[in-house]
Amino acid sequence: ELVRLGRRERMGAPDTFDFGGLLNLMTRLRSGEESIAIPLFDRSFEIARAGADIVSLRDRILIVEGNYLLLDEDPWRSLAGWFDLTVSIDVPLDELLRRLRRRWADHGKSPEAARHWIETNDLPNVRRVLDSSLPADVVV
Repeated sequence: ELVRLGRRERMGAPDTFDFGGLLNLMTRLRSGEESIAIPLFDRSFEIARAGADIVSLRDRILIVEGNYLLLDEDPWRSLAGWFDLTVSIDVPLDELLRRLRRRWADHGKSPEAARHWIETNDLPNVRRVLDSSLPADVVV
């Protein structure tokens, strides 16, 4: 889909996510429905797998993770009231870069291709999160 939209080179940017789908899912999770299928991201295929898990009423604590959940930009800022507790993980940039290089190496990118992807895609996304997010309740 990102290729069709001409957004493949900015994969992972806020506008490449199905925000409406996320908002619909959050609404359903709060609704009291018995069982709700949820997507999980499969890094090995770089794709979200729809219906990859089920949340039921027995699940008392739900952890919703994502880089943009506290982004102070429309439409993301409308999520601010959905969470009972927000947590941000503060990772030093050097460590983040090390992890990104490792991730892309593990997925078969050459060091040059990984460096290019990190500089043109990952780091702009990181900077946007760091510069434009609402404060979390807890920073670890």
